[in-house]
Amino acid sequence: MIVENVARKVIFLTSVISVYFLLSLSFSYAEESITECEECKATYIPGETKDVSALVITDKDCSFCDVGKPQDILKNNFAGIKFKVIDYRKKQAKNLIAKHKIQTLPSFLIDSLVKEEKNFEKIAFIFEGKNEKKLSLMKELTGICLYLKRKEIGKKIDLFLDLYEEGASEILDSLISFSKENEISLDLHFIISQEKKVGYPKEEIRVALAIQELYSNEFNDYVYRRIKDIVDCSWIDTAEKEGLNYKEIRGLMTSPGMDQLVSNNQELAEELMVGDGNVILINNNKIFKIFNIDKKELKSFFKGG
Repeated sequence: MIVENVARKVIFLTSVISVYFLLSLSFSYAEESITECEECKATYIPGETKDVSALVITDKDCSFCDVGKPQDILKNNFAGIKFKVIDYRKKQAKNLIAKHKIQTLPSFLIDSLVKEEKNFEKIAFIFEGKNEKKLSLMKELTGICLYLKRKEIGKKIDLFLDLYEEGASEILDSLISFSKENEISLDLHFIISQEKKVGYPKEEIRVALAIQELYSNEFNDYVYRRIKDIVDCSWIDTAEKEGLNYKEIRGLMTSPGMDQLVSNNQELAEELMVGDGNVILINNNKIFKIFNIDKKELKSFFKGG
């Protein structure tokens, strides 16, 4: 129960790795000893192992919507499981989405026969709706690539940015140029991930928000340079390099209006439970963790926009 409660509190975009780790831990505490080979592949025994079926609803046109890892976990534990992948636009998928009140994709609907499988109790915490005819996988395991209930807003990118995260400056630079080239709206949302930080991350965010308010034309250049400088020098040094008045910035940081700017900055990240940097929300309903920018692939999300 403790493992389950902890797993459910983990933010979805960073929790998939954690859930895989928890799965490996669950084997360690199993009553029967399991060899490494048995752990990575269950054995299908005709007549004894159930023919469990699983429906996977996803966006088949989305190259970022990976359903392979959750499938691998299920296959490694339930050898007889069979998958059918359905595009969410199909009539069957729409009916299932309505019936099961699915709000995000990908979604896994697994036959309740899985509860009779030998390995079920070891990893039961990854399933939801255990009293239903169809069980679903927890979002912390499947991840989220599409919000079905969020209104699509065309030609829009929201970037959740941790100023300390590796690769953040390159991703920001690529998105700035991409948005200009394709007339896409780009909004930044500053977050602090769970990793330990040097310096004063909360102050860094307040500085960035003050600069966005006071120097909108220089804002992107400041953020890009600050990511590069953040370990080596103070924000005042970075601001002066960009020709910005640090006293004016500090004045806004200590003003009554700063609390509202901070609240506005946090609102979307809290709504979507984003706890990691280098995450982009496309057109207000598709969300991904990114490690580099393929502009051709990114542009495919805005075709016809």
